Amino acid sequence: MVTTSDGESINQMMDFVKNKKPDPYKYDGGSAILDRLLVVYGVETRPQLASCIGVSTGTMSTWQTRKSTPYEMLIRVSLATNARLEFLCFGEKPVFNDEPVIIEKTPLVEFKTLESGYLSEPSTIRIDEEILTTYQLKKESCLAIKSGTKTHFIDIDETEVFKGVFLFNVNKHYQIGEFKTLPDGKIYLIEDGDKYPVDLNETTIKGKVVATLDTSK
Repeated sequence: MVTTSDGESINQMMDFVKNKKPDPYKYDGGSAILDRLLVVYGVETRPQLASCIGVSTGTMSTWQTRKSTPYEMLIRVSLATNARLEFLCFGEKPVFNDEPVIIEKTPLVEFKTLESGYLSEPSTIRIDEEILTTYQLKKESCLAIKSGTKTHFIDIDETEVFKGVFLFNVNKHYQIGEFKTLPDGKIYLIEDGDKYPVDLNETTIKGKVVATLDTSK
């Protein structure tokens, strides 16, 4: 039998260690995690949260249905916002270690989703101040539109068409598309290399897309 310098057998020590194993943590999952993420990001709806953390609402529905815990996501949220993992995982307050890194410092802008030609009721999301600075946007005139995996940041003050991507309304349906004024002086909608003349009496320009975030990449 192998013994230590104090005369204890290795087997005795191993039995001691085995008996001292801590109980496994019981992590929360599903809705509880999503509710805490809403608190951390200061938003009210899951579409807003999806835009903040860069996942689809479908992914979040899967977390809820399976009551799963997105461990990697929680770690990244903690590093980005200074939210405590104890709060994210177990609901133990305070929410933040010290001062939130970005939550209280980022501006709120209007947010809508675009689906099948219709815009949702407005809500708000927080965005990086750098977006406003880089594209010379005012938070009062910035509109964030989520369509599929893309979130478009739109300057609603920019409605004069020369060249660019715009949010527009035609036949009571909203779309986002590329417009260009050609040498003939007419405005065209450009799609897949083809061009379609635009009648501004029937088409309403709602604003110019100045930046796009694609979460699929």
